Amino acid sequence: MTTPQEPAKTTTGWNDQQEQVIAMYQEKLGMSRSNAIRKLRGQELRGITPAQILAAPSETKLKQVQEKPKAKAKVKPATPKATVETYDKELVIRLFERDNMTPTEIAAAADKYAGLRKGNKKISAVYIGRILWGQQNSGGVSPEQKERRKLRDERDAKAKKEAEAK
Repeated sequence: MTTPQEPAKTTTGWNDQQEQVIAMYQEKLGMSRSNAIRKLRGQELRGITPAQILAAPSETKLKQVQEKPKAKAKVKPATPKATVETYDKELVIRLFERDNMTPTEIAAAADKYAGLRKGNKKISAVYIGRILWGQQNSGGVSPEQKERRKLRDERDAKAKKEAEAK
């Protein structure tokens, strides 16, 4: 007659105190077993024994959830008042319509006009073109921009005729 075999007892390599600490972390802090083992190993590396861990009271997961972290006061960086926050779109339009300047010429004149600089950054010719004529994929084209497009086309046609006449 054979006796029924008992299931093989698996050895984990942990002593009873270590197992108790791992179980405590799982129950009280809601950790997975692998995270509980990582925490135990980290504390053992710092010289804290499992007996010391069991003796010290640990916060429950519920208490951790109930305490909300205090919000830090947001500190705004001090900005000098001399810097311009946005480019002066009216100045760009005025230089184009009244002074007959091209976007490249307007961008080159950024040293003369404070409204064409934002801090140390000068306005680009591409952005000037967007201000003057708009773009379909960036907000569309306003009626004023359509009028400026016609003015640009008339200027280009006039310049082309003058170039052919020479």
